[in-house]
Amino acid sequence: HAETFKVTEILQPLASAPTPPNRSSADVISIYSSAYTDVVDTNYFPDWNQASQGSSWAEFDLNGDKMLQYINLSYQGIALKDGTSIDVSGMEYLHMDVWTSGDATHLETSLINNASGTTTEKPVTKSLTAGQWTSIEIPIKDYTDQGLTVTEIFQMKFVGTPWATGTVFIDNIYFYKSPSVANTV
Repeated sequence: HAETFKVTEILQPLASAPTPPNRSSADVISIYSSAYTDVVDTNYFPDWNQASQGSSWAEFDLNGDKMLQYINLSYQGIALKDGTSIDVSGMEYLHMDVWTSGDATHLETSLINNASGTTTEKPVTKSLTAGQWTSIEIPIKDYTDQGLTVTEIFQMKFVGTPWATGTVFIDNIYFYKSPSVANTV
């Protein structure tokens, strides 16, 4: 005899991203994370005309844990407050936790620098794992090796693959370095 059963596709995370380690504020520059103090007045949804690509965005709330949700991601930016930039040249990694149901396979992350008024950007692309949080660690060296100056980062850009099709949830976006070792005499 035949059995009928319903398949439910999970389209959003059911659990929060892993909690970031406890780090000294001197070792972190946080863009979006409840574990650290974020750079003030950051715009997580600057409208760079993504709606014309069919893309959208929201802040998703999972039982009180907020995360960024980029829907049908073509490209999306994060912009620091006008006139503000961060120097990440002393940091070692960019960290992000990304979740997708599988409709996005890769996430390209660009750092955008504004050194001396000249805007430059370089991308690094990482694969995503469907149905679970992918912890992404991008060495800052991956950007500087491409010739990018990282002393005045004022924007970040995310590009989804496939284009304008997949939805990603992103949490814990921060730059960090290994803990500073205290000098003990």
